[in-house]
Amino acid sequence: MKRIFILMLCMMFFAVPAMAKEKQAGLLPEDFGSRGILLGETVTEEQMTKAFGAPLFDNEISVYGVHVRYYQFRKNIKVGIRMKDNTVCDIVIKDEDYVGRDGVRYGATPYKIEHTYGKCERTLIEGQTWYIYHNEKNPKEKLMLEILAGVYTMQSWRITSLPLTIDEAEEEEDWESRDLDAIEMRNQGIDVTAIEARNRAEENNPDERWKKGARK
Repeated sequence: MKRIFILMLCMMFFAVPAMAKEKQAGLLPEDFGSRGILLGETVTEEQMTKAFGAPLFDNEISVYGVHVRYYQFRKNIKVGIRMKDNTVCDIVIKDEDYVGRDGVRYGATPYKIEHTYGKCERTLIEGQTWYIYHNEKNPKEKLMLEILAGVYTMQSWRITSLPLTIDEAEEEEDWESRDLDAIEMRNQGIDVTAIEARNRAEENNPDERWKKGARK
Protein backbone atom coordinates (compact mmCIF):
# COMPACT_ATOMS: atom_id res chain seq x y z
CA MET A 1 0.00 0.00 0.00
CA LYS A 2 2.86 2.31 0.90
CA ARG A 3 4.54 1.64 -2.44
CA ILE A 4 1.33 2.45 -4.30
CA PHE A 5 1.04 5.72 -2.40
CA ILE A 6 4.63 6.69 -3.24
CA LEU A 7 4.05 5.77 -6.89
CA MET A 8 0.97 7.98 -7.01
CA LEU A 9 2.91 10.89 -5.51
CA CYS A 10 5.62 10.49 -8.15
CA MET A 11 3.06 10.48 -10.94
CA MET A 12 1.44 13.63 -9.57
CA PHE A 13 4.86 15.29 -9.25
CA PHE A 14 5.58 14.88 -12.97
CA ALA A 15 2.03 15.39 -14.17
CA VAL A 16 1.30 18.73 -12.50
CA PRO A 17 4.05 20.71 -14.31
CA ALA A 18 2.93 19.23 -17.62
CA MET A 19 -0.69 20.20 -16.98
CA ALA A 20 0.28 23.67 -15.78
CA LYS A 21 2.49 24.37 -18.78
CA GLU A 22 0.62 26.43 -21.33
CA LYS A 23 1.16 26.34 -25.04
CA GLN A 24 3.82 28.87 -25.92
CA ALA A 25 2.62 31.67 -28.20
CA GLY A 26 4.54 32.25 -31.41
CA LEU A 27 4.47 32.29 -35.19
CA LEU A 28 4.38 29.26 -37.47
CA PRO A 29 5.14 29.04 -41.22
CA GLU A 30 1.44 28.46 -41.90
CA ASP A 31 0.63 31.89 -40.44
CA PHE A 32 2.11 33.53 -43.56
CA GLY A 33 -0.55 32.10 -45.83
CA SER A 34 -4.11 30.88 -45.90
CA ARG A 35 -5.59 27.46 -46.70
CA GLY A 36 -2.31 26.24 -48.13
CA ILE A 37 -1.72 29.37 -50.24
CA LEU A 38 1.57 30.77 -48.87
CA LEU A 39 3.45 33.99 -49.50
CA GLY A 40 6.31 33.64 -51.97
CA GLU A 41 4.97 30.47 -53.60
CA THR A 42 3.92 30.08 -57.21
CA VAL A 43 0.27 29.06 -57.44
CA THR A 44 -2.16 28.35 -60.25
CA GLU A 45 -5.69 29.64 -60.53
CA GLU A 46 -6.81 26.06 -60.01
CA GLN A 47 -5.03 25.93 -56.64
CA MET A 48 -6.59 29.22 -55.57
CA THR A 49 -10.02 28.01 -56.67
CA LYS A 50 -9.57 24.89 -54.54
CA ALA A 51 -8.73 27.07 -51.54
CA PHE A 52 -11.21 29.93 -51.94
CA GLY A 53 -13.65 28.98 -54.69
CA ALA A 54 -13.82 30.35 -58.22
CA PRO A 55 -12.62 33.97 -58.51
CA LEU A 56 -15.29 36.55 -59.31
CA PHE A 57 -12.90 38.69 -61.36
CA ASP A 58 -9.29 39.87 -61.44
CA ASN A 59 -7.61 43.22 -61.82
CA GLU A 60 -4.05 44.52 -62.23
CA ILE A 61 -2.79 47.45 -60.19
CA SER A 62 0.47 48.93 -58.95
CA VAL A 63 1.12 48.84 -55.21
CA TYR A 64 4.00 51.21 -54.42
CA GLY A 65 5.63 50.27 -57.73
CA VAL A 66 4.93 46.53 -57.57
CA HIS A 67 2.83 45.14 -60.42
CA VAL A 68 0.15 42.95 -58.85
CA ARG A 69 -2.78 41.00 -60.26
CA TYR A 70 -5.52 40.62 -57.67
CA TYR A 71 -8.10 37.84 -57.75
CA GLN A 72 -11.33 38.66 -55.93
CA PHE A 73 -13.17 35.78 -54.29
CA ARG A 74 -16.44 35.54 -52.43
CA LYS A 75 -16.60 36.30 -48.72
CA ASN A 76 -14.40 39.41 -49.14
CA ILE A 77 -11.19 37.52 -49.85
CA LYS A 78 -8.65 38.61 -52.44
CA VAL A 79 -5.24 37.23 -53.40
CA GLY A 80 -2.50 39.26 -55.05
CA ILE A 81 -0.02 37.67 -57.45
CA ARG A 82 3.23 39.50 -58.15
CA MET A 83 3.44 39.60 -61.92
CA LYS A 84 7.22 39.74 -62.05
CA ASP A 85 7.65 36.18 -60.81
CA ASN A 86 4.04 34.92 -60.52
CA THR A 87 4.26 34.44 -56.75
CA VAL A 88 1.74 35.16 -54.01
CA CYS A 89 2.46 38.55 -52.45
CA ASP A 90 -0.78 39.62 -50.77
CA ILE A 91 -3.80 37.94 -49.14
CA VAL A 92 -6.57 40.15 -47.76
CA ILE A 93 -9.37 38.54 -45.75
CA LYS A 94 -12.42 40.49 -44.56
CA ASP A 95 -14.65 37.45 -44.13
CA GLU A 96 -16.24 37.60 -40.67
CA ASP A 97 -16.65 33.81 -40.68
CA TYR A 98 -13.00 33.08 -41.48
CA VAL A 99 -11.17 31.20 -38.70
CA GLY A 100 -7.40 31.12 -38.42
CA ARG A 101 -5.06 29.08 -36.30
CA ASP A 102 -6.11 28.36 -32.73
CA GLY A 103 -9.56 29.83 -33.39
CA VAL A 104 -8.44 33.41 -34.04
CA ARG A 105 -11.24 35.13 -35.97
CA TYR A 106 -13.24 38.33 -36.44
CA GLY A 107 -13.87 39.92 -33.05
CA ALA A 108 -10.88 38.25 -31.37
CA THR A 109 -9.52 40.11 -28.34
CA PRO A 110 -5.91 41.26 -27.90
CA TYR A 111 -5.51 38.51 -25.31
CA LYS A 112 -6.56 35.84 -27.82
CA ILE A 113 -4.30 37.25 -30.50
CA GLU A 114 -1.25 37.52 -28.26
CA HIS A 115 -1.95 34.11 -26.71
CA THR A 116 -1.68 32.64 -30.22
CA TYR A 117 0.94 34.73 -32.04
CA GLY A 118 2.80 36.44 -29.20
CA LYS A 119 2.98 40.00 -27.94
CA CYS A 120 3.06 42.80 -30.49
CA GLU A 121 2.93 46.59 -30.39
CA ARG A 122 0.01 48.22 -32.16
CA THR A 123 0.91 50.14 -35.33
CA LEU A 124 -1.10 52.93 -36.94
CA ILE A 125 -1.12 53.01 -40.77
CA GLU A 126 -3.26 55.56 -42.61
CA GLY A 127 -5.73 55.77 -39.74
CA GLN A 128 -6.02 52.00 -39.22
CA THR A 129 -4.64 50.12 -36.22
CA TRP A 130 -2.75 46.86 -36.81
CA TYR A 131 -0.86 44.14 -35.05
CA ILE A 132 2.01 43.42 -37.46
CA TYR A 133 4.06 40.23 -37.08
CA HIS A 134 7.17 39.70 -39.22
CA ASN A 135 8.49 36.39 -40.48
CA GLU A 136 11.92 35.95 -38.91
CA LYS A 137 13.13 34.00 -41.95
CA ASN A 138 11.87 36.67 -44.36
CA PRO A 139 11.15 40.04 -42.67
CA LYS A 140 9.30 41.30 -45.77
CA GLU A 141 6.56 38.76 -45.05
CA LYS A 142 4.04 40.16 -42.59
CA LEU A 143 0.98 38.83 -40.79
CA MET A 144 -1.23 41.86 -40.21
CA LEU A 145 -4.34 41.86 -38.03
CA GLU A 146 -6.55 44.95 -38.23
CA ILE A 147 -7.84 46.09 -34.86
CA LEU A 148 -10.90 48.28 -34.26
CA ALA A 149 -9.67 51.40 -32.50
CA GLY A 150 -10.98 51.91 -28.98
CA VAL A 151 -12.48 48.42 -28.73
CA TYR A 152 -9.34 46.66 -30.01
CA THR A 153 -11.13 43.62 -31.38
CA MET A 154 -9.95 42.05 -34.62
CA GLN A 155 -11.57 43.22 -37.88
CA SER A 156 -9.61 41.70 -40.78
CA TRP A 157 -6.47 39.91 -41.92
CA ARG A 158 -3.74 40.89 -44.33
CA ILE A 159 -0.87 38.53 -45.09
CA THR A 160 1.58 40.36 -47.32
CA SER A 161 5.12 40.85 -48.57
CA LEU A 162 4.27 44.14 -50.28
CA PRO A 163 5.66 47.47 -49.06
CA LEU A 164 3.31 49.29 -46.70
CA THR A 165 4.63 52.84 -47.16
CA ILE A 166 6.40 54.90 -49.80
CA ASP A 167 9.62 54.50 -47.80
CA GLU A 168 9.43 50.73 -48.34
CA ALA A 169 8.63 51.08 -52.05
CA GLU A 170 10.62 48.95 -54.46
CA GLU A 171 12.42 50.32 -57.51
CA GLU A 172 12.84 47.09 -59.44
CA GLU A 173 9.61 47.02 -61.45
CA ASP A 174 9.60 47.90 -65.16
CA TRP A 175 5.78 48.02 -65.37
CA GLU A 176 4.04 51.24 -64.44
CA SER A 177 0.34 51.74 -63.93
CA ARG A 178 -0.56 54.83 -65.94
CA ASP A 179 -3.66 56.39 -67.40
CA LEU A 180 -3.31 55.97 -71.18
CA ASP A 181 -5.35 59.12 -71.79
CA ALA A 182 -2.87 61.09 -69.70
CA ILE A 183 0.05 59.77 -71.76
CA GLU A 184 -1.70 60.75 -74.97
CA MET A 185 -2.52 64.22 -73.64
CA ARG A 186 1.06 64.74 -72.49
CA ASN A 187 2.25 63.90 -75.98
CA GLN A 188 -0.04 66.63 -77.26
CA GLY A 189 1.40 69.19 -74.87
CA ILE A 190 -1.63 69.25 -72.53
CA ASP A 191 -1.13 69.82 -68.80
CA VAL A 192 -1.76 66.47 -67.04
CA THR A 193 -0.59 67.44 -63.55
CA ALA A 194 -3.99 66.79 -61.96
CA ILE A 195 -4.33 63.38 -63.61
CA GLU A 196 -0.84 62.33 -62.55
CA ALA A 197 -1.54 63.46 -58.97
CA ARG A 198 -4.75 61.39 -58.97
CA ASN A 199 -2.87 58.35 -60.30
CA ARG A 200 -0.20 58.66 -57.61
CA ALA A 201 -2.88 58.84 -54.92
CA GLU A 202 -4.59 55.74 -56.29
CA GLU A 203 -1.30 53.88 -56.56
CA ASN A 204 -0.53 54.53 -52.90
CA ASN A 205 -4.02 53.34 -51.88
CA PRO A 206 -4.54 49.81 -53.30
CA ASP A 207 -8.11 49.54 -52.01
CA GLU A 208 -9.26 52.64 -53.89
CA ARG A 209 -7.46 51.55 -57.05
CA TRP A 210 -9.00 48.12 -56.72
CA LYS A 211 -12.51 49.57 -56.41
CA LYS A 212 -11.94 51.65 -59.53
CA GLY A 213 -10.82 48.64 -61.52
CA ALA A 214 -13.73 46.53 -60.26
CA ARG A 215 -16.25 49.09 -61.53
CA LYS A 216 -14.98 48.86 -65.11
